[in-house]
This record gives sequence, structure tokens and C-alpha cells, in this order.
Amino acid sequence: FRLNTREAWIKLGLAQGFCTIASFYYGLGTALIVATWWCVRFSRERLKGTALAAVLAVGIPLPFFSAFRASLGPGNPEAVIRRSGGLTQELQAHNAVDPREYVMPGDFQSVDFMGEYGEAFVHTAYLRWTALVLVGLLVWRLRRGVTLWVGLVALSLVLGLGRALWWNGDFVGPNDQILLLPFGWFQELIPQLAITHSTRLTVVGQAILAMLVGWALVGQSLRRVGLVSALLVMESIFLSSAIWPLPRSSIEVPEIYEEIAQSEDPRALLDLPAEVGTTMASSKYFLYQTTHRKPIPYSPDIRAGSSSDRTTFFWLQHPRVSVGPDARGTSAWVDQTVEGRISPHLTERYAWILLHKEEAERAGVTRSFKAALERVLGPPEEHPTLWLWRL
Repeated sequence: FRLNTREAWIKLGLAQGFCTIASFYYGLGTALIVATWWCVRFSRERLKGTALAAVLAVGIPLPFFSAFRASLGPGNPEAVIRRSGGLTQELQAHNAVDPREYVMPGDFQSVDFMGEYGEAFVHTAYLRWTALVLVGLLVWRLRRGVTLWVGLVALSLVLGLGRALWWNGDFVGPNDQILLLPFGWFQELIPQLAITHSTRLTVVGQAILAMLVGWALVGQSLRRVGLVSALLVMESIFLSSAIWPLPRSSIEVPEIYEEIAQSEDPRALLDLPAEVGTTMASSKYFLYQTTHRKPIPYSPDIRAGSSSDRTTFFWLQHPRVSVGPDARGTSAWVDQTVEGRISPHLTERYAWILLHKEEAERAGVTRSFKAALERVLGPPEEHPTLWLWRL
């Protein structure tokens, strides 16, 4: 902006375009911040350069965005991503952000993922009081010189609060109404914008805050810089809500997958259950696929709703129910007893079906899934952590 040269505008457009490709969240966040900066510092002399940067910023991710849009469902039968229209709404409370998350030290979380959902997740955007104090001193010293930067930080943090104000475990507002926040207004303009992790939009503000901390330390002695650095590290470890040591997942792959990898059968493999509540416990199936290297019906995440095989999951949930040809998400031929028609469907599509014991128990589907599979496929092979049916 300051240089207003062709080269500078090209660099801006390229940076914005590739940032959007790398992460839509970060691309959206930087775009909103850059647009705000441009409006505040508007100049007609910058219009030509802005147009050049905008063409690059939009044109570079456009092919990726078009491919992504083509992959969306459920209206598209060939969709890669088949999420229900209500999923975004369901995730609003799961990924809600309490404003106190930015400044509250200690074990504070907007949502208790372990207590509420059984997930070993910790979401935090804690800004650290060491940084806030330094930036406060910088503002007091330079006044108007940093006002715009501080405003951009505030905008990023407000956008990070998501669609509506969340406080103390619930959405709040005047007269028991939900208080729609600026990002909510943005979603009203573009309802297809399925942003479910709004905290990621704060990354831009955090980056600016880090820059301001560096600015505040310009000209200071190495001893003071070292002291501040140590304080920031110590605060991150002991005063933020991050748990140390961080929760970890096992990367051990059951031995049966090594055997399956040796097979030349081109059919797919089905790991069950697809979901363990709202947790990501079943995401380990992607890890297992790196060993067995067979097709699986899940993309881009492990959910029954995003599976490419809606028929099988409908049967598992309704193993003895008769449905009409208009049953949503199932093949037209499922117009008789589902169970009576599922065997050829499974045999044509899968060579292996694996029901994981721990995950099935946590999901509460051990008896129903195992009984349904045994009625159609017979008794399974018993393994330490799973049951296996070979088709």
C-alpha cells in the first residue's frame, strides 16, 4: 500500500491468493483485514494497483474454489462432501468462542470438550498479558501511530467470536435473544459460507499483535528482549489453558491391515462405526488406510453423513425397515426390506468390513451393528481390537 508500485501490488495479490489456497480461514481473515485497511486509507491513486491485486487474489484460488463447490452435496449425487444442511448449525455451540478466552489465564475454555463431548481437544486463543501490556505501552507512547493496527487486531478478534455471542456456556443477548455478531452479519450475506471454527480467524490479529510486541521492543537491550521472551514462553506453558503434556493419540495400526495390504482385491474396505459421538476417534481410519491402501467410503472426514455409501449406513440404522423409493440418501432399488437386499450390495462394493470394538462400545452400537452384520454375512473373525468379515 505504502509503495503503491506495480511490483508491490502483484506481491500482495499473490500472497493473498496463495494464502487462500493454503487455508480458506486464513485467506478470509487476511482479506477482511486488508479490505478494512484499504477502506481506512482510501486513495484514488491506489485504485489501479488494487484492481491488479484483486484479480490475482481471486483468480489464483478460483479453480480450487470451483472444484470445491462441485464436490459439495447433498444435492449433487456425485458429491465428495455430503454434509447435511444442519451440520453448520449443530457445530455452532461445539465451536463457540467466549470473549474471555482471549484474556482469561488458567484452565479456562469456552467449551469443555472433554466434559461435554469426550474429546481431548483444547481450543485457546489466549493472547498473554505480557503481550497485551507491551502493546498497551506502545499505544501510550506512539498514540495515533499504531491506532489502525490495534483496530485491525480488535476486528480480527471480534470476527473470531463467530456468529453469535457466547458467554458462560450459552448463547446470550438482550431479551433472551441471540446477539448476532459481525461475522453473523457476513454469513447472512453469504449463507453458503460454512465457517465452523471461527477461532481460526483470530490468527491475523495474533500475527499483528506479535508484530506490535516486536515494535515495542525495538531499541531495547538484549537482556530486556530475553526477559520478555522468557515471560511469553512461561505464560504460554503455565498460564494458558493448554494442557502439558499435550494429549496424544496412538499411531499403532492393527496387524490385520498389513495382511489386507497384500491382497490384490480392488474392492473397498469399510471401517465401522463411522462416528463415535461428536469425537474424532474414528479419524484413525485414515491412518489405517496409509497401511492397507484400499479405497474407503469416507471423505473428507469420517462421518456417516459424508460417506459415499449412504445405502449401507441406512441399513445399519434400519436393518429391518421397509422404505419407499423416495427415501432420501438411499438407492432407488431399496424399496423392499433393506436387509434382504444389502448382501449383494456389500459383496459388490467391499472385500473387508471391520467393526472396531472400543469405538463401537463408545458409540453404543456394538450389539446392533454386530447383529445386523452377522445376520447377513455370518460370524466374523475375532481379533484383539476388532471383528472382521471377509466378503
